[in-house]
Amino acid sequence: MVNNQRITDLIFKDLQETLTSSERVELDEWLKQNEHLRKYVEEFGIERLANARDVDAMKKILKNEDYRREYTEKLLLPGRTAFFNRPFFRIAASIIILLGCVTVGWLFGYGPNKAEKHTDSVASQDVAPGGDRAILTLSDGSQLLLDSAANGTLTQQGGTQVVKLADGQLAYNVSGESENTVLYNTMSTPRGGQYRITLPDGTKVWLNAASSIKYPTQFSGNERRVSVTGEVYLEVAKNSFIPFYVDAEEADIQVLGTSFNINAYKDEPVLKTTLLEGSLKVNSKKGSGLLTPGDEAVIRLKDAHFSINEAADLKKTVAWKNGEFSFEKASINDIMRQLSRWYDVEVEYKDVISGGFYASIKRSENISKILQLLSLTNKVDFLIEGKKITVTKHKEP
Repeated sequence: MVNNQRITDLIFKDLQETLTSSERVELDEWLKQNEHLRKYVEEFGIERLANARDVDAMKKILKNEDYRREYTEKLLLPGRTAFFNRPFFRIAASIIILLGCVTVGWLFGYGPNKAEKHTDSVASQDVAPGGDRAILTLSDGSQLLLDSAANGTLTQQGGTQVVKLADGQLAYNVSGESENTVLYNTMSTPRGGQYRITLPDGTKVWLNAASSIKYPTQFSGNERRVSVTGEVYLEVAKNSFIPFYVDAEEADIQVLGTSFNINAYKDEPVLKTTLLEGSLKVNSKKGSGLLTPGDEAVIRLKDAHFSINEAADLKKTVAWKNGEFSFEKASINDIMRQLSRWYDVEVEYKDVISGGFYASIKRSENISKILQLLSLTNKVDFLIEGKKITVTKHKEP
């Protein structure tokens, strides 16, 4: 029987990519024998679980309901004391909220029964995740449904071939001289859709659900300019002689060879432009700024207020592009807006739900998985009825 501290150490080393070959075999064998934990390790990630170094303190929190609730609530208060700001207790709160005391409970023998009883009541129905779906609107107004189109050349736009590649993404092959008339295409994803495209200049674009990008079939002149809505991630092809610009609602963005994410949904309170590599200049009605990697320009939509966050969470920002949901102390409203777009569901609130939620899960899972994870906090309950999700405050039976 392998002791709990040994397993914790192995998981931590796995995250640091320092496992030896024998330790890898040891960890894999243990996970094979613990089906529930293996499933959660795969689906929800193990970053916070691995940081639970103090086994005795964690077991005390897990097994004492009052103790757990008291410390969790105090840890989440903005004005918490220095005692509650100690690293272990911050980690413990993150684990408790993120995994609802279930994953860690399995690790230390707490058992899945309590979790199963709670999550069984989340939904009698379910909603499948979104997928690779998009519509291409050509310069003449005609439309192509990309998810059902066969691979190969789809159409010719002036001197450019529009091609659907074997991996499903769209690409443009410039095969002739530049046209005198600029032709524009628009790719748009529905709710429950996502798609990838390589623009005529080689720029790679990822579109999240309910998003769009408008672009010329050939870039000509002294600039490259596109316009976007919703959420888009771009890896811009470098060309120091022809700058790249992005129009996004309240922001005009000048790109200097870079990778960045734009979140410009109209139903979000702010427009965010987050820089991963290179540099960006972001202009708005009430301010502008030059971003360096790790910076995030934030434009408040109600009054166009402009600010720069110099400590953006890059992993969380691009989680969607990497096939994940990642929530860090997010409000239930923020979470449900993302879920509603990806699963194409309507959300109704019966109660006001306060507090922050932590969760990490693959976007390929059915919606019930993420709702079950959120409900384990004992703050909120969900009811699925067709394509409608009803959110209520959790009430003890």
